Amino acid sequence: MSVRNDYDVIVVGGGAAGCVVVGKLAAKTDLKILLLEAGDDDDDMLIQIPAGFAKLLQQDKHV
Repeated sequence: MSVRNDYDVIVVGGGAAGCVVVGKLAAKTDLKILLLEAGDDDDDMLIQIPAGFAKLLQQDKHV
């Protein structure tokens, strides 16, 4: 994956609203869009394995 240096739109936050905005912009325009999301490393195996997702939600640090 290459890294761009120029964008038309930068959306900060990949929560529900941020993802909807990016999805609608990407579907209806030719804008160059960057979505920035903060967070810890995703090296927890419960994040890497789809079957572990339900167990992940039982941990306070992820809720």
